[in-house]
Amino acid sequence: MRNGQRFAFVSDAAFRNAVAPGGAGPKALAEAHGTDVEHLGIRASFTAEIKMPMEDDPEHPMRAVEIVISTDSPDRDRDIIAVDGWDLRNYRRNPVVLFAHDYYSLPVARGENVRAEDGKLKATAKFVPADIYPFAETVYRMLAGGWMSAASVGFRPTEWVYNEERRGVDFKRQELLEFSIVPVPA
Repeated sequence: MRNGQRFAFVSDAAFRNAVAPGGAGPKALAEAHGTDVEHLGIRASFTAEIKMPMEDDPEHPMRAVEIVISTDSPDRDRDIIAVDGWDLRNYRRNPVVLFAHDYYSLPVARGENVRAEDGKLKATAKFVPADIYPFAETVYRMLAGGWMSAASVGFRPTEWVYNEERRGVDFKRQELLEFSIVPVPA
């Protein structure tokens, strides 16, 4: 909730259909989900680049994983999220890393050093110790073992344009709300 208004999350496909020519528009989409455009969030995911720490690597202590959480390349749904358009101010105040965008469960990690670098949005996910939250340990070990390798961003779009040629949305400016480790990317 922000300013007493609840966030509603939709897929990037639902958002794209709403803003495409002939679509109902973002206002109608937000109203259908019981909110306004300012509180409409989107989840977009892709296969991430993940660098697992080495035990003897002093720059990457154990349980901290480097992850590319977004790029400006088209995703499977033909959408592009501008890397230089990310607003990270509020995220840095509450840097949660979730599992599968589950907003009702505890975070599995804390996002640190979130930054735009080399045309990518990168972050370090520092996982909650196993004795505090065993599920976070499971997620960490799934990444370490290579059984999962995808991340997804949860964001609030603030500026976008529908791309007729690609039939996707070009997100120009957006606020990062969270990022998640996910089993299946978009």
